[in-house]
Amino acid sequence: MKRIFASLLLLLPASFLAAAPYSHLSDINQMPPTRFLAQRLLQEDTITFCVVIPEEEKERVCVENVSLLVQSALREWTYGIALHIYQAGRAEEMQDILQILEKPLTLQPLPQCNLSNFPDFAHYYPQANAHSQTADITFILSAPYCTHLSGRYNSFFDIGNQQTPPFICLADYEESPVQKEDPAPQIYKQFGFSFSEEERFLLTHTASTFAQIARGNYNLQQQRNLWTTNRLFEYDGHSLFSIITHELGHAFGLADEYVKSRPEEYASRKPGQGLMRDGYQPISCDEVDGMITLLDRFAGKQRTFASFCSENTYIVNGTEKKLLAKELAKQISQQIPAQE
Repeated sequence: MKRIFASLLLLLPASFLAAAPYSHLSDINQMPPTRFLAQRLLQEDTITFCVVIPEEEKERVCVENVSLLVQSALREWTYGIALHIYQAGRAEEMQDILQILEKPLTLQPLPQCNLSNFPDFAHYYPQANAHSQTADITFILSAPYCTHLSGRYNSFFDIGNQQTPPFICLADYEESPVQKEDPAPQIYKQFGFSFSEEERFLLTHTASTFAQIARGNYNLQQQRNLWTTNRLFEYDGHSLFSIITHELGHAFGLADEYVKSRPEEYASRKPGQGLMRDGYQPISCDEVDGMITLLDRFAGKQRTFASFCSENTYIVNGTEKKLLAKELAKQISQQIPAQE
């Protein structure tokens, strides 16, 4: 079975000018488009997901809280990207992209899902029952199972094959926001850390912050509160929300930013500084460039636009270029519909 692990991606050489950093998975051209969430976002009004936690793992985290984090992360990859476009003052230019990102999107959790085709799951968890429904993306929270599949203790996105649905395996995560009635991370109490007034307020309102993000109708300040709150839980590694959001980037079709070699198309050579580069970071301009080019790729749309990370760099049909004024005017005129 073909597997995608965070540290083993994109070993193809890069051979073009570098600028704003982003990248798409090299497997996009080899796999059916419907196996990526970007394609489903274009075609469907519902994304289904399933959270699987074996009984012995439920002491670490519960299904309801993980479901809330998943919904929040999915909204960040849609509504959250849209907020970045508005903040940059480019809503009119990206109106078609905003219509996709802001459309009424139902995030439907499945209470039970079919696990029969997941590699070694029945053998590893023989008590698991088979169900008829298959989710668009499945989250399996099991350190033993994920370690068994990858050969090491880590979390990863697995695009599977035609028999196995795409899934995210989660093993190496720390405390989860909204997991406990008392939200302050235990290690802070153990070492007597103190909080600022803002931090105490955010910790007190952790559950409501994530619930607001999960609904999708939040503003820039609430988005900042989300990532500030999340940072409070990253004292000794990435939080569960960071890992879920990063791996969902892969599920949409984006690749890691920290690798040195880049693929020749739909990528730049220079690694970025956003979430796909470092799970501690919020979604940034790197992911905005990546999501726009990703949606264009699946839609078969050609577009020339200035990178959200660099005004001096333009992305022409997914490839970064340095354009002279005459060339830029020509590219932009070609994508403007003729007036009747």
